[in-house]
Amino acid sequence: MKGDKLLFILAVLMALSLPFSLSLSYVPLTLALVLSFYEVLRRKASYPKDFLLFVLLYAWRSLSLLLNGLPIKPVKDVYDKFPYPVFSVLHLSEGRLNALLLALALSSSVVASLGILGAFFGAFRTGWVYTECRGECRLTVKRPTDIVAVILTDKERNYFINGPRIAQDRPVHLSPGEYTFYSYAGAIVKVRKRDVALGEGWRGRFEERRFYNFTSFVGFYDHKMHSGAVFGILTLLFLSVGLFYRWRYLVFVPPVFTALILTEAKAYILATLLLSLALLYHRARLFRLYPYVVLWSVPVVTAGLLYSPLRAGFLWSLKARVNFWKVGVEAFPSSPVFGVGYDHVSSLLKPYYVKGLIDNTAHLHSSYLNALVETGVVGLILVLITVVYFTLKFLTASEKGPDYVRAFLRGVGVAIVLVGVVGIVETNSDTAILNLLLTFIMGVGEAVRRSNVPP
Repeated sequence: MKGDKLLFILAVLMALSLPFSLSLSYVPLTLALVLSFYEVLRRKASYPKDFLLFVLLYAWRSLSLLLNGLPIKPVKDVYDKFPYPVFSVLHLSEGRLNALLLALALSSSVVASLGILGAFFGAFRTGWVYTECRGECRLTVKRPTDIVAVILTDKERNYFINGPRIAQDRPVHLSPGEYTFYSYAGAIVKVRKRDVALGEGWRGRFEERRFYNFTSFVGFYDHKMHSGAVFGILTLLFLSVGLFYRWRYLVFVPPVFTALILTEAKAYILATLLLSLALLYHRARLFRLYPYVVLWSVPVVTAGLLYSPLRAGFLWSLKARVNFWKVGVEAFPSSPVFGVGYDHVSSLLKPYYVKGLIDNTAHLHSSYLNALVETGVVGLILVLITVVYFTLKFLTASEKGPDYVRAFLRGVGVAIVLVGVVGIVETNSDTAILNLLLTFIMGVGEAVRRSNVPP
């Protein structure tokens, strides 16, 4: 059992590192991969056969690239799903599962506390201030300093009158004096608070904080949607284990959910709230009423968005997504079987971006539409099958076994639902940290099921 103990230690290290560092988490994963292969040979165990769904999806994506004359993506694009088979060969008793959960809960709570300290206690301020200019904006430079353009809506028409032009992410050095900055379509810049006095024309002022991207908490990741995925998944996992197994795990729900709110990842926040409500209704044995609650909540939430300060942001976001979706629908018939090539939708979006119809060329703001356009009908079907299959697998398995098994498997199943639902309006299926965390708890769930539920 020495190999199994080492594999369990690596699983604990994985749980501790995931909320902190994407790169660091690959270290225990790689060691665990080698060790799990040894364990499979020694114990004549087996990896879960349904991992072939991920392999098949990777193979089809590679084929779509080849047939479009593009290079195949490296194996790392499937490697972030390896936690599922690697940790599924563990032998997990109730005590071991609790140790893993506690490691994950403590590490994620530490990261969540960074966001809470920054939001409510003024911690981690850098001395820089974000502000927006559209038109002419005046400022006084008190001592030699730099000004940095973070976002430029129009890349060309941004400059200091009788002074230098400004380019995105390239600092411009300013000597003491009075300046007038001009931006035709709008610019967000950052300046040092102690060096500059902002005059007329500037809109809003946000102090830069570490672990934040503007006003959104990102933790140790570079985008609010990445952190939103992490804290949404963990909120549902701890809520499920707390409601259906041990109440002490509910202690970790408030800090983790608060961190989710601070990410401002609206799709994950709303979906997490709805799925948390489903878990609560299930615990109260009132789940039959849940569909009616959701049905009635739709007009209430919509009215709240349309008749509140959130209206402008909601309508802008909706309009932007509709524009992206129109582009995807228009592009699909050009290559319906193999698509334009996995991860190459950006080249398709560039003409629409130049025309001003969309505001970036990253993706189509929908995992499913992205899959359809990049890898064709077959690619979309494989994505849908994978999501539905694993959702049903874990939710069905959560009806058998001891309380701790059922509670954990239910949390995993609901977490997969979260990712699947958010994927309708966000492109999230190829986010490395999401895949690592989700397949890690899937692997632990499979190990718990194998160890404690008779076949």
